[in-house]
Amino acid sequence: MSNFMESHHIPMVVTSTQQPKGEDIFEGNVVSDVFKLSNWGGAYVTVTKLAGTVGTATFGVEACDDNVPTTSPALTGGWWFRYQTTPDVFSAWELEADATTAITAGANSIWEFYIPSSILEGAASQLNYGWCRFTLTETESTAVDGGVHLLLVDPKVAQSIPATVIA
Repeated sequence: MSNFMESHHIPMVVTSTQQPKGEDIFEGNVVSDVFKLSNWGGAYVTVTKLAGTVGTATFGVEACDDNVPTTSPALTGGWWFRYQTTPDVFSAWELEADATTAITAGANSIWEFYIPSSILEGAASQLNYGWCRFTLTETESTAVDGGVHLLLVDPKVAQSIPATVIA
């Protein structure tokens, strides 16, 4: 058996105050809590769109110098994404080169984003930033029901009870 049970962590970085009851998930924009990525190999963010075929948003990532954050520059690409095209078929993974990824219209779809921890070490202004957060900025305001989840993977030190990543 692989050590999957000790090699991932699912912190709740989008709470009911940010996304009440899974209704209109992009309303008012979503800014996740700041989470510590430096002790993990990467983070998967899953956006599940259920009812609501029109509403859209953009996904972005900010490097954070601490858990407040005091400084949080938006990153210009460097994460990967793919999306569901039918219930069990996904597009190929694409490397995002721009500041945001557009989540297009369509109900009953899943968008996956992979943020490698190395992204925080990219530019001089982000060197040694161990924290980050993601944003979902509404671009078309028709309600979309669904949910957003974060999955941290590849810990630098696997633990049966992972250390907290949210301060």
